[in-house]
Amino acid sequence: MLLRRTSLLLGVLLTVGTACGRPTAPPPGPSRAASPPSTKAEAIAYLRAAELFEDAYVGYAGELSRGAAALRALLAAPDATTALHDLVAHGTPAGRLYGAAGLYFADPPAYDAALARIAADGGTVRTQRGCMQDTEEVALVIRNDAKEHVAVPEGATLTATLSAHANTGGACDMAGGCLPLMLVDDQRPAPRGPVL
Repeated sequence: MLLRRTSLLLGVLLTVGTACGRPTAPPPGPSRAASPPSTKAEAIAYLRAAELFEDAYVGYAGELSRGAAALRALLAAPDATTALHDLVAHGTPAGRLYGAAGLYFADPPAYDAALARIAADGGTVRTQRGCMQDTEEVALVIRNDAKEHVAVPEGATLTATLSAHANTGGACDMAGGCLPLMLVDDQRPAPRGPVL
């Protein structure tokens, strides 16, 4: 399945970059493909209706995705936690995943329950990883069933975790903390450990 192949390659993509995915350094400024939401209200509206759960950098140019830009704008706003809980409860499948990714930072103790709630509801979600779009099972976005699994320890950065396991690759998912950190900041220390 395309999901497993792209997930296993994600560690390499994050570390060395590619023409289709993430550049070795983020491009300056916001995405030129579409205007990112700039206010809390715009970010909430975009994420609630999101039809695509995107990696942080997408397309052949590796530009910052609208989903990542919206999540970053929401997390920078005062009282983002209430809006993130609302996204988990009332968003589209993609919006719910973005909401959970935000709770990883804004309300770490609520993260496990948010993922469990979303996984229990099941279904599928359209995703974009680099320049590849697919439809994936929500449960596999939350916890990938690949043998190698990126699990970011509390206090570690995603970049350091991937560097330590550069030769093994690994699946990036929500439970291991890889996707939330990728969406917000590879260099930000993980506020919590992986979901067990």
